[in-house]
Amino acid sequence: MTALFIIGGIIGWILIGLRSIIWMINTTAKIHGYYGEEPEVRFTDFFKIRCHQDFVFFLGLSVVAVFWFIPAIIIIVARKSYEKTKYSGARYTGVLSRYKAPETEWVTHWNLLEDGKIGFDAHVPIEAGDHLKVFTEDGLVLFDDIINPDYRAGWTELLSGYGAPRALGCSVCWTQRGWKPDDWAKLFIRNEDERLRAELIRKV
Repeated sequence: MTALFIIGGIIGWILIGLRSIIWMINTTAKIHGYYGEEPEVRFTDFFKIRCHQDFVFFLGLSVVAVFWFIPAIIIIVARKSYEKTKYSGARYTGVLSRYKAPETEWVTHWNLLEDGKIGFDAHVPIEAGDHLKVFTEDGLVLFDDIINPDYRAGWTELLSGYGAPRALGCSVCWTQRGWKPDDWAKLFIRNEDERLRAELIRKV
């Protein structure tokens, strides 16, 4: 939508400029009698025409600015402000892990073990809409995106009419959309000394 506002504004600006240029050429031709007729416009009137032309040109630009560029700028600023505050909720740092919840028949869930806490208090479930940033052992960014669960990728029927997504041989709750199930699971299913560092910002 923002792109359409900007493109429309540019096109409008170009059309107004072309109209102004054509008007100037036509007026100059009439002044010099280039159309094979007696000059219809005196040189003393040219400046009045030019001033009128400039007024129309800048009036057109003003209309473009009011109805196209200003709304586009407002939308861009509002979107950046929204994105900045959208994920300004609780922030957690720690390592990625997994847990199996008995209430979901031991399906594997993804979570983050928060630094400075132990036991169940350290578990921070990763949910749809959260912003997750994962780092490699060398500190490089491995994943930096919004969590968008895919509940169908890797789906396997376990019992008649019942099933679950599977990754690395485990039944899982979901995987990140656009990722292969096994590749996503590898971020979490690791030995304790190989766990990946991560930052999680909870969606407001």
